[in-house]
Amino acid sequence: METLSIIAYKQPITKSEIERIRGVKSDFAVNKLVEYMLVEEVGRMDTPGRPLLFGTTEEFLRRFGVESSDSLPIITPDMIEEFKHQAEDEVTLKSND
Repeated sequence: METLSIIAYKQPITKSEIERIRGVKSDFAVNKLVEYMLVEEVGRMDTPGRPLLFGTTEEFLRRFGVESSDSLPIITPDMIEEFKHQAEDEVTLKSND
């Protein structure tokens, strides 16, 4: 879901950009999203190496009930901070188990 969210909000985006955001390799996650038809290759970046660009598909929009990528919910800085706190709390709970 993390990789899918990054692609949905940052599209078109390369694997290396996804990896920079996530901090881990994303080949498996991107390949699975392509396999599930939620993400597709949408072109190539006009830079050396011409890396693939990825974006969401019509299937993504249907499955998540979104009319277009422009109608995705807006994420505010406050929401990002809340997500960070929730993630930290989950890590703390799991480490205490």
